[in-house]
Amino acid sequence: MDNTKKALIYGSFGVGIALLLRGHRTAAMTLGGVALATLATEYPQQFENLWRDTPEFIEKSSRIVNSVIELVDRLSEQGKRLTA
Repeated sequence: MDNTKKALIYGSFGVGIALLLRGHRTAAMTLGGVALATLATEYPQQFENLWRDTPEFIEKSSRIVNSVIELVDRLSEQGKRLTA
């Protein structure tokens, strides 16, 4: 990857994070999109693989979140029983 692309990617991410921390969400997302688009032009096959596998990642993440919610609910119920 050439240095100008690296500078564009790092600069976009860096400034985007700074803008996000300052509350400028729209500008931050725009710069994040610029950085991701630049990365996609450099590594198209990896992004295609990621795009193809995204539904599987979402499904696994959803299962993990649901398991954590169930665990927290059970712990909360146990805590209520102990304090009652």
